[in-house]
Order: sequence, then structure tokens, then C-alpha cells
Amino acid sequence: MSNLGFQSLFHRTASFHGIRPSRFFMEKNETLFSPDLDRSAGDGRYTLADFDVILFTVSFELDYIQIVRMLSASNLSPLRIERAEKSPLVIAGGITVTANPLVLAPVADVICRGDMEVSIDSLFSALIEHSFRKGPSLFETLASLQGVFIPAVSDSPPPAAQIEKIEEPAHTVIISRQTEFSNMFLIEIGRGCRNSCTFCMVRTSPLRSVSVKAVLKTVASASGAEGAPGTPGTHSNFSRVGLIAPVLTDHRDLASIVRGLNRMGMRVSFSSLRADDFTPETAALLQENGQTTVTFAPETGSSDLRKRIGKRLTDEALFDAVSLAQEYGVRRFRYYVMYGLPDEHEEDFDAIVNLVEKTLIILRPSGSGLHVSINPFIPKKKTPLEGFSIYPIDYYRKWKAFLKERLGAKERLSLRMEPLRHVQLQYYLSVGDEKIGGLLCRSVNENRMQAFVKSAERMVSDR
Repeated sequence: MSNLGFQSLFHRTASFHGIRPSRFFMEKNETLFSPDLDRSAGDGRYTLADFDVILFTVSFELDYIQIVRMLSASNLSPLRIERAEKSPLVIAGGITVTANPLVLAPVADVICRGDMEVSIDSLFSALIEHSFRKGPSLFETLASLQGVFIPAVSDSPPPAAQIEKIEEPAHTVIISRQTEFSNMFLIEIGRGCRNSCTFCMVRTSPLRSVSVKAVLKTVASASGAEGAPGTPGTHSNFSRVGLIAPVLTDHRDLASIVRGLNRMGMRVSFSSLRADDFTPETAALLQENGQTTVTFAPETGSSDLRKRIGKRLTDEALFDAVSLAQEYGVRRFRYYVMYGLPDEHEEDFDAIVNLVEKTLIILRPSGSGLHVSINPFIPKKKTPLEGFSIYPIDYYRKWKAFLKERLGAKERLSLRMEPLRHVQLQYYLSVGDEKIGGLLCRSVNENRMQAFVKSAERMVSDR
């Protein structure tokens, strides 16, 4: 629920005249729940099949499984060609669909690639004009929009739509105590990245920063403090603001944004920061806002391997950033690390251990703690590493056991390593095509995901 893409889509849909959206979530027992429908009035019996359009925004490849389950739970075939003409139109978008629109091509009637602001108003207008009815006329209109892919009439997805200037940043619309970022107002301050890491999907998106004025105006309006700088809004139900961007320090006016929010009475929370761009000014901003946890992403333990994947961070720069952050009161550090990278060798795993051990030595005088999240690398479409085939599953088991043995019992270190049961599944969903998407629909409905992996492996090897 804290996902800004999801909240922004809901907000833009609800704000469009003539459209009334409802949110649906898949419960653990695989039933659908909507917080927008009143069960006491009988609305609880509604399913996705009762609406004119179904919109999915997708952030992770494993979400595809939930899409298939949600459609099936609504008595709708997940396969587009098997759904009745009068069934709801299924539209999908989001970062994973932007990177690879083909896997969902057998499922979605319409796929939107890139920034939703470019075409979403025109898309809604077309839906209303055509009374939400599927057909050649509607599809012809939608296909003319930037970034819109109609699988039924085209085999070639168009380029992703990109907005040049972000006038209205994505932000929290519904604040809840029961979400990942409890009672925090999230707002994006930029998209894209100035770096070219070969593993990252964001590399294809140019850097675009939101103006200081737009950020402050949005927060002031949401908090009820608009027009009254320096005073928290009387209708405000939040006092913390989380800044969101691929790399916060890519924004040249980050300090101005933070100080402007502080003048409103807000405390600011920072997402992941670049260690090689961590300055005393940034450290001071953290301290002024009471943030005692910092996240860095060294990605690997080896500087040489980092260079090979386009990450220009050195061990020295990372250690300098950790030392500087400690001076400004940071007492908890988080590292993100990957393994299973191309051209990876045994010494690269020793380097992960050495990196962690050296960090712990730096942290020892202050008693600070370190949390390390180590996860398998999954190739992504539209990146230079999309053609890399993952290693056999025993490779990941071997090195996961090695890292757990070497790091698992260290003092002031918490280690998190994702289970390996979804590595192969996520890989095929990440780099797959229409055949993989069709296979997924059949496999989920038959509850045969292990068989899916084996069949997907044969499909990929036969290409």
C-alpha cells in the first residue's frame, strides 16, 4: 500500500471525472478484499469481474503470479484470448512491465510502458468515449498513445513514454498505521539516474529532478500547512516525510528541500544514499532530522567486480562514508549486496566477508550495528546483462551456505539472505517472452510452479 506507483495510479484514477476506482488486494487465503467497498452494505461480494476496467501496476516479477490468481479468483481467465468480449479490460503498467512487456502480453489487453503521466488522461478519455468496450476502434485509439502496447494488434512494443519535467511528483495519498512506512508521507524528488550500472533497470531513464517548489507545495498542501510556512498543518496527520528517488543525492537541491520541510515542522527520512557522494552536508541533514540509520549499496565485496558491473564505488569511499556518518550520530548501517553475478569467482565471496569485517572494525568504537542483505542477482531486460543465464541452483546453495557460515555469528551483525526457492522462477519471469507468460497462466491455475520452471528452462534453451 505504500508503493508510490500504486498510490499515484489510484489518485489519478479517482481524480478523473466519470471514473470511480476501488482497490483490491489478494489475502493470504487467496480471497479478494477491497477496503473501498462496504461489506455491511453487501459490497463484499464484488469481484474484479464486476468492473469495467482492471488496472495493475507491477513492481516485481513475482507479482505476475498474483495477477493470474486475482483474475482466476474473479472467474476471469488470465489468458486474454479466452476472456469474453464483454469482460473487463485488463491494463498493466509499472517498472517491470516497462522493462519487459512481453511476459504479460498473453494476459493484458493493454500494456503501458514508462511514465503514466504522459498518456493516462488520454487513455481514460478514450475509455469513456468508447464506453469501456473492447474492440478495434478503442484499440486503434489507444495504440496511438505514447508507450501504449496492444498485444492483440501489435507484436512490437513501442518505446517507453518519458515525461520531460515532473510538475506533480508522485506522493502518498492514503496514510495508514498499517503499512510499511507507518504514518509517513512519501514523495518522489526525482526519477532516473546519472549512473550506468549494467545490472539496473533505472539506467535507461534519464535523470529528472522535481523542483524544490513542487516538493514543498505538495507536502504543504497534504499537511494542511499550505500558505503557512514554519507551522505544521492543523489538519496534518503526519509529521515525517520520506524522500524517494533512485539516488537522493543526485538532486542538486536536496539540502534546500530538506530545510524547507524542516521549516514546516517536518522531520525528513532519507532512502538509500550513494556512499561515494556522501558529504558532511548530507550527514548534517541526517543528524538534524534525527535519522540514525543509513543504507548503502556496495553491491559486491570486490572493487574490481564493482567496476565490471559499472558501479564506480571503491572500498575506501564506502569506509569513509561509514566513518563520516558515525561522526554525525548514525548508529545503524545497512548494506545491500548481490551474488551470482557474471564473471564471479571464489575470491569475490572472500571479498564480501572482508568488506563486512572491515566495516565492523570501523563501527566497533561507537558500538554501531550493521545489517547486511545479500540476495541473488537476477538479470533484467533492457540492461547490458539481460543475456546472462543464471547459475545452476546448487551454485547459489553453496555460496549462501559459505556466507552464512562466515558471517552468521558475528557480533553486532545481522544477516538476511533471501530463500532460493524463487530464483529460477524470477529469472524466467524477468527475461521471458509471450510463451513464458502463457505457460505461467496455465501453471498457476494448475498449481504446478515447479513444472513451470522446468518447462521454461526448455523454452529458453531451445531459442
